[in-house]
Amino acid sequence: MWRWGSPSGSSAERAITPTVAPTIEPPANTLRTNVTVVGDYLSNALVWMDLDGDFLFDANEPSVRTNANGVATLDYSEQYSVNDYHLVAKAIAGETVDMRTGKTVTRDYYLTTPKGKNVITPLTSLTQGYVDQGQLLDDAVALVCQRLGQNQCDLFKDYVADKDHVQLGHARAYMNIMPSGASSEVSFSLALDNAQQIDDALAQWQLDNQLDSDSINWQLVDVVLDQAGIAQVNTAMAEDYLANRDIALVTLSASLERLATAAVEMGLNRQSTSISVPCAKSGSTGKAFQVGEVPNTVDGVVVTGAEVFDKCTLSYLERDMVQNGMIEYKGTYQNSAFGGDLLKQSGQVDYNLASNAYAEGVDFTTEAKAQSVASYNAANKNFAARSTGIIKLTVNGQLYLFKIGKDTDTLYYPYPHPVTGKHRFTSGSVSVFENTVETVYEVDQYGWWTEIAGQRYQVKEYAQE
Repeated sequence: MWRWGSPSGSSAERAITPTVAPTIEPPANTLRTNVTVVGDYLSNALVWMDLDGDFLFDANEPSVRTNANGVATLDYSEQYSVNDYHLVAKAIAGETVDMRTGKTVTRDYYLTTPKGKNVITPLTSLTQGYVDQGQLLDDAVALVCQRLGQNQCDLFKDYVADKDHVQLGHARAYMNIMPSGASSEVSFSLALDNAQQIDDALAQWQLDNQLDSDSINWQLVDVVLDQAGIAQVNTAMAEDYLANRDIALVTLSASLERLATAAVEMGLNRQSTSISVPCAKSGSTGKAFQVGEVPNTVDGVVVTGAEVFDKCTLSYLERDMVQNGMIEYKGTYQNSAFGGDLLKQSGQVDYNLASNAYAEGVDFTTEAKAQSVASYNAANKNFAARSTGIIKLTVNGQLYLFKIGKDTDTLYYPYPHPVTGKHRFTSGSVSVFENTVETVYEVDQYGWWTEIAGQRYQVKEYAQE
């Protein structure tokens, strides 16, 4: 029996709660703008309007601290315009809190954004670096998007709230090379130059592990600088990721079973009027009928006794699942019953799904772009199904991205066909990958099994017949 585990880690690590000043109305002749500072959300970071253009804080510059959501409300004199000055943020060692970990940051660093923008991130800071090197703003944005592997992107958004794991993962990596101001100078142009070592480390990591960009969960990728200042990729799963991972792995097993089962069944156990099954009687051209609703005539000939059909093909669309298949068998229709001996079958399912669900205090979203192919082995009297693709699950706001399958993965489903018997997968395995971490689901007559946090669990239990 599956038992839910409690999140790992100590609550004491999250005990830091920054003090946030109450909101007050600005005095007369004062303007106000909201500023969001995102690495992950940075609380108690210093934010100011940079009046002299040196990216350093001066006492005469309007300033404020961010709240627990990384948001600050900056009041400034009406003689100034946010379109004319940069907004700058400073994370202060021992004071500013990274709200992802609940811990204060360990070094000072600066972030900024182009003039007229009010979202401050490592990505907007690199954008300003390009502007400082002479690029127009639109061109600077395009160049940063290219570093993320995207043709175009919105860099001036809250990527944490938007659950954009590509921007989030890269921003965490680039945080390492944001200027510290240690030399009384803050240069985002120099930070941009230093970003190349981050890009090189990520590219080498992808190459070494044969990963394509679409299958990477970027929020799991953490780049750290070693003592020599060399960028190293660390893919250890963070505490916030592990908190709901067990739920994600259990939920994933149901999606994997549904995907592979659909390729085997090809709709033949469904009494859906959307399923068209053209079948051919021996020597005839064939006629469409619905499975379970075989008419009393085929090609205009009244079926009075046992009639033999030897080929069927079908395709149908059900919700976001498209199926195409071929069946060849010796089949009979007699006394309103349909059956026979299967000779051949192949089926392919393209599974494109986006759904939301809520159960027992857990928010789920599922996004899948996957495929399963099943074929019948007459000698072994079973179906073999293999699945590939990507399934993304979001559990309580945390993204889990799984790449499905490797060449040796096969699930086996015994004959008879589902239209004449109730069966399920009884052996085989399927693997999923979270970047470089492999999880294997093994299947037997009792259900689906996998290892979570070093222990073997039954994540799906079959009712025994």
